[in-house]
Amino acid sequence: MPPITSPEPDSLDEHNGSIGWLLLRFIICLHILPVIYAAYHLIKRGQEANQTATTLNPEDVRRIKVLKRML
Repeated sequence: MPPITSPEPDSLDEHNGSIGWLLLRFIICLHILPVIYAAYHLIKRGQEANQTATTLNPEDVRRIKVLKRML
């Protein structure tokens, strides 16, 4: 009976510790971070816009009441 051997490692497993792969992963992270940062600020700005759109100042409320009376 032949001895049981583990399967050959994937090609990525062979390069896990090399400086090139670490540098590549670092560069990819550097490119992904600004995208996440921009998306966060766009979402935050959208939430602020929604809050300001739902709050009316008293002058707007008066205009709406006048327009309702005219209808």
